[in-house]
Amino acid sequence: MKLHDLHCHTNLSLCAKRDADIETYIKNADEEGLFLIGFSDHAWDRGLGNPISFYASQNYERLLERKAPENRKVKVVFGAEGEFAGGLLGARRETMKKFDYIIIPHSHTHMSGFVLPECCDTPEKHGRFLYESFVSLLNHRDIDCVFGIAHPFCPCGKKYDEAEEILSYITDKEFEYCGRLAADKGVFLEFNTSAAFVYPEEGAEDCSYARFFRNAKKGGAKFFLGSDNHYPYKQEENKLFRWKERAVPFGLCETDFTDALYRICRG
Repeated sequence: MKLHDLHCHTNLSLCAKRDADIETYIKNADEEGLFLIGFSDHAWDRGLGNPISFYASQNYERLLERKAPENRKVKVVFGAEGEFAGGLLGARRETMKKFDYIIIPHSHTHMSGFVLPECCDTPEKHGRFLYESFVSLLNHRDIDCVFGIAHPFCPCGKKYDEAEEILSYITDKEFEYCGRLAADKGVFLEFNTSAAFVYPEEGAEDCSYARFFRNAKKGGAKFFLGSDNHYPYKQEENKLFRWKERAVPFGLCETDFTDALYRICRG
């Protein structure tokens, strides 16, 4: 499989480091033999209003100005990481079509009161919300404009033991259904190395996050790689280059990623 990273944040994302620029990402990617790199900065469609302060200045328009140096080896694509909150997909069709690809999370549940309803105040309710929001997102009328789901079923901001308890309230059959639904809709699921490496190597194959990937694959889901880096780390610091250390115990192999890579390269 050709190594790719479709989830990189530059300094256009408020949460990234200020010196996280496209040029350094591409320089490192060329030096380290990455085949493809995708930039997916945070965005909300300002045509839908400004729901929270985090998105007030993070509109899609600013991302259209990104450019890649011409003298490069790595293939570069420009996308965005949107948002799904309260049943609202934070981008209109005409906006999403301006980009090479769009990834949407359903699990920014650290945004309590915006993504995660305030009533979901127990691990069980949190887990049920993740399942229901995933299904709701995949059934959205504009899901055909979405390339993939960012860090699916990763309750952002939670520690390993907290995430384990939250995901324990989702059954194998439900995870399998999620994989089948993603396959039916033609939407890829991210294997996010930042999320995967929250789980320790010892016993990784037994964790609930691994259970999600195994059952989603059983349902027919296909996957793409994303580092979720907020800075252009060198190879020795970049967990993307160690993706197999978690993907294999999670039940994934190289062929699970080839369809996504083919589609993104085909345009």
